[in-house]
Amino acid sequence: MIKTGIIGDESSTMAWLIELLLLHPDMKLSWVSDAQGQLTGKQVAQVFPHFVGDTALAFVSVPPLDATDLVFLCCEDGLKRLPQELPSSLRIIDMSPSRLCPDGYTYGLCEMNRKFMVHDCYRVACPSGSAMGVLLGLLPLARRGFLTSDVEVTSTIHCMPGKKAYPMPESNADPESLEYVLGVLQPGFDKHLRMSCVRQSPQDCVEGVATHLEVPGCGLPLDELKQLFVDYYDDHNFVFVTDRRLPLHAVAGTNKCYVSLEKEGDRLLIDTILDTRLKGTAGNAVHVMNLLFGLHERVGLAPLLS
Repeated sequence: MIKTGIIGDESSTMAWLIELLLLHPDMKLSWVSDAQGQLTGKQVAQVFPHFVGDTALAFVSVPPLDATDLVFLCCEDGLKRLPQELPSSLRIIDMSPSRLCPDGYTYGLCEMNRKFMVHDCYRVACPSGSAMGVLLGLLPLARRGFLTSDVEVTSTIHCMPGKKAYPMPESNADPESLEYVLGVLQPGFDKHLRMSCVRQSPQDCVEGVATHLEVPGCGLPLDELKQLFVDYYDDHNFVFVTDRRLPLHAVAGTNKCYVSLEKEGDRLLIDTILDTRLKGTAGNAVHVMNLLFGLHERVGLAPLLS
């Protein structure tokens, strides 16, 4: 059994991560720690009441890193919460809403860097849900060098049905960091992402993100572009190309991302939807964890529809 721990705060992201780890057949959630030190001694079920009867874990002040295989950093500036000297065998998944991937860390987008995560990878920094919504719509084009103009991006953050309504800040995707990532896939990429973000939900509501992208200069027919996306995501477990734009509730409680494509002249219109509770944060972190430890990608990521 792989021993995990979480350094986090009182947020929806931490609540969903705890739930996924408690249900995971190959992982043991050994401890949780409050990044601010304000919850030390309190039981998880006191902070997140829907865990009553599920776990007797209490927040600890000093995480037992020497007895831990993997730690999740689920708070602002998570890396600053760790001591300078770390066990050499300790793996880290940083879920902090920071803009740039720290030196020595693999960018935690599984659909881009899966092969790096399965080969002796110990440090991963996960993107935000908004960033994932953008990148999952552009990766197949960047891989083929088809991003030849600036891209218009509109991310809309929505309220979604759910019973676990703890604060869940969703950091806006940073254009410069995403442009850097696209440049890794498409060498010489020098275009810009012109981004806007609309929030259609209160700050304390569980959320999903719908991303609309407009890519000029795509001269290929729509059916060929769709096949390009289908081929790229064919051996990935959580991204699917759909024939039409689907409502956001279609991905609620799942680790899926749906991608749809349309054409207007030479402009390719791409829409992605994902649940920021799972695919956008906690679910993606568990997906990364599965890869780091050689497990099947879908383990522990069955839909959570409650």
